[in-house]
Amino acid sequence: MGTITFVLLTNKRKIPKFGSIKIVRSNGKNLISVLSKIKTKYVAFLREEDQISELYFERIYQKIEEDFDSCFINYDILFKKEKQTKILQNEEELSKNIPYVYEYIWSYIFRTKKLLKILEIPYDDQMNDRILKTFKKRCAIGEVLYYHNPVNPYLNDKVYYKYVKHAHYYKNILYIADGCNCVFNGYVSWIRNIGRCFGKDYDITILYDVIWEPTLHLLEKQFRCVKRNYYENYCCDRMIDTYSTVYYPKNIICFEMNALFIHGVMEDFKELFPIYYDDIYSRYICVSEASRKKSIEFFPNSHLETILNPFSLEGEEIRPHLKLVSCQRTYKGKGMERIKKFASILDLLEIPYTWNVFTDAEENTNHKGLIMRERVYNVLPYVQDSDYFVLLSDSEAMPYSAIEALTLHTKVIGTPLDAFKELGIKDKENGYFIPFEYFDDQHDQELSNLIIEIYQNMVKPIEYQYTNSFYKGYQEIFKK
Repeated sequence: MGTITFVLLTNKRKIPKFGSIKIVRSNGKNLISVLSKIKTKYVAFLREEDQISELYFERIYQKIEEDFDSCFINYDILFKKEKQTKILQNEEELSKNIPYVYEYIWSYIFRTKKLLKILEIPYDDQMNDRILKTFKKRCAIGEVLYYHNPVNPYLNDKVYYKYVKHAHYYKNILYIADGCNCVFNGYVSWIRNIGRCFGKDYDITILYDVIWEPTLHLLEKQFRCVKRNYYENYCCDRMIDTYSTVYYPKNIICFEMNALFIHGVMEDFKELFPIYYDDIYSRYICVSEASRKKSIEFFPNSHLETILNPFSLEGEEIRPHLKLVSCQRTYKGKGMERIKKFASILDLLEIPYTWNVFTDAEENTNHKGLIMRERVYNVLPYVQDSDYFVLLSDSEAMPYSAIEALTLHTKVIGTPLDAFKELGIKDKENGYFIPFEYFDDQHDQELSNLIIEIYQNMVKPIEYQYTNSFYKGYQEIFKK
């Protein structure tokens, strides 16, 4: 039989003796160091506030006679104000449970070497894949052995709980799990539209695990944004969650309602996501009827609602997209470095733009909208579709491309060359001249001001449309 050590995540609790059981105490912060020192084949964890069944140690010792990488210990949830987790008895189903990062570490027995292998690698997007490959041999103990959080006296008093040490209260929580980092997907639009439609009337806090920095800056303009601490508790009247959360965030306690929003067609993800076993949400809400029809079998509750996503542009200024085009060789005097300087200022000003540069240059850039393209025989359609034609040369005798642009009613941006003036280009009328010295670093502010003027003089009317008829039902999700 393999040896096992229990790591007790507290310095206060007393554990009854059982056989050759070994107890190591840790605050959780020096976990790698603790596990590296103990000489044991298996390791399990106990938390101070949780309970264990009378046969807890006995059943575990029976199970470790087998050979496994991780063993899932079935559990029950004792939150008085929370729906009870569905308790599974089928050991075959239970053994499929995977110890995802930071979740349910206390309801597993781990092969110590395997656990250390995971803990010593910094967290990244491939962590859960590594966990799956590391803990290949999995088993389970089907009886309910672990009880997560005993009935806590202050759960009955919401006001008192708000001021408990390490507990934070927010009226409405929109939880973004680490499965959705909001880099570039529909969640960003969904969340921002919630802010536009309900941010003024409802107190909504975004509680997040991981968010892409630029997205976070946008969301902070609409919401209170708080990074979730795994070692603290959060409580709220209402919480909405997304299906990217495979397991319910146990340190978020809802007093009234928690809703799971299903944003995809679950059938498309059946190879990636497990079926959701835990029926602990008050409501399961799909964002379309197509999603609802193909998601029922993936959730323990077959009653799935449908509410379409909110959408609004009311009150938001949508800046037009700047379209630039250049056609030139890579010859040094054609001003490629000036183009890159111009693009870097556009990036700093966060002006949305696409700049097609047709050239024989074989290089890539890190600029957001600058695209080096292969030469084409007929560039006129691109010139006609652009707001400005750009040519920043040292000198030109007869710039045919500028003639083509003017003929197609496309304004020209150029350096102050006599040839441009001879063609009838007039500064700030049908084009802009940029002095050569503006491309020196000490004149960045002058170049920025001129670029802003160039951008603001685009003529592109925008019409706003707004309707709230599609998302009736959202008004009752949040609490005022």
